[in-house]
Amino acid sequence: MKIKNLRFTHTSITIVFAIYFALIVNIPIYNELGGILYRLDSVNPGFVATIPLFFIASFNIIFNAFSWPLITKPFFIILLLLSSAASYATFSYGIIFDSDMIVNVIETDSAEASSYVSIYSLAWFLFMGGIPSLFLFIVKIEESDPLLFMIMKKAISVIASIVVILIIATLYYQDYASVGRNNSYLKKVIIPTELVYSIGKYVNNEYLSDPLPYKKIGEDAQKTDTHKTKKPTLFVFVLGETARAQNQQLNGYSRKTNQFTSQEGVISFKNVSSCGTATAVSVPCLFSILERENFNRERADKQDNLLDIMQRAGTEMLWVENDSGDKNVAKHIPQITVNRHESQTYCDGQTCFDEAVIQPFIEKTSNADSSQDLMTVLHLIGSHGPTYFKRYPENMRVFTPDCQRADIENCSKEEIVNTYDNTILYTD
Repeated sequence: MKIKNLRFTHTSITIVFAIYFALIVNIPIYNELGGILYRLDSVNPGFVATIPLFFIASFNIIFNAFSWPLITKPFFIILLLLSSAASYATFSYGIIFDSDMIVNVIETDSAEASSYVSIYSLAWFLFMGGIPSLFLFIVKIEESDPLLFMIMKKAISVIASIVVILIIATLYYQDYASVGRNNSYLKKVIIPTELVYSIGKYVNNEYLSDPLPYKKIGEDAQKTDTHKTKKPTLFVFVLGETARAQNQQLNGYSRKTNQFTSQEGVISFKNVSSCGTATAVSVPCLFSILERENFNRERADKQDNLLDIMQRAGTEMLWVENDSGDKNVAKHIPQITVNRHESQTYCDGQTCFDEAVIQPFIEKTSNADSSQDLMTVLHLIGSHGPTYFKRYPENMRVFTPDCQRADIENCSKEEIVNTYDNTILYTD
């Protein structure tokens, strides 16, 4: 039978996609559960067997709310394409698409986004999202029954799913509660529930909610006048990216990843936590008066930060950018963005080595007012993955063999560690 001759009702196509999402798209959740269950002393086989059934029943309930005439096809096609991309990122890189990550994705530039594109990722996207979307586009979804009967059939399908969930809960509630309570992050790995919720939250915050009024902080800030007794201060703040503390020689790492600065009397602050793993969260938080526990990006964007107060106090400011943007932190101070789109000494047309920030810095300090203090922030691309090999030049290829490809899941652990350590060494 040709695909175009296949016919589904809205109830049956919903069940088909509930099964597809539960068994195929959610490969990442099974990968996580496998590791969790493996570490347990004992596991009830019946509990394990019911997990796919629980997901199928849950998705069937949720999807039935969106499978209606004129809505079903566009809804599921968009959901399939978004979910297949999220599935690949979660499975390959452990990315969780919470609201902070959605902001990070929206603010990521094309060069950084393209680093995730590989034959492997395209194949995953094509087979998991593209082909099923094409299938859905071609097949016919018809309802020969009146609307009331369609609603009745959908209600029966939903009730049947609820019964399945209740039976599972009756038999294995303690197992589900134990695993869920001890691994609360799992709910964020389930696709597409967390993804859709986070996108909805972003749209609501950005376009549907009333914007917060802007709040000025430290309006009375001023510098102590010491220029009569000493020359102005040049303060350089190097803002790195994704540099793990455990890979720093200064923190006891066995490899010499800090061989350039280890003899310079560098102080390593070891008891430090970032506000998040996404640049869109960690960078604004770093300069904000808000604390890690109560940080909110929207609030941070609507009030002064450290750089604003420094400038108000009379310090000349400069932000030099070689990553995916300042994330609204430097919106009130002068900025220079490295032009990565021109092939030159440190750039290949898509990305630049971090040495590219030096020339703008030198030019600025050479022309700066010699009577004013100057604070310069150098925002590095640092150790951003997955194309770690593009973060350092050939002469910094010290730890080998390294992983010279974007789809790092196809490299050995040794190659990935070597590549990452080279990025730390180059930053040093």
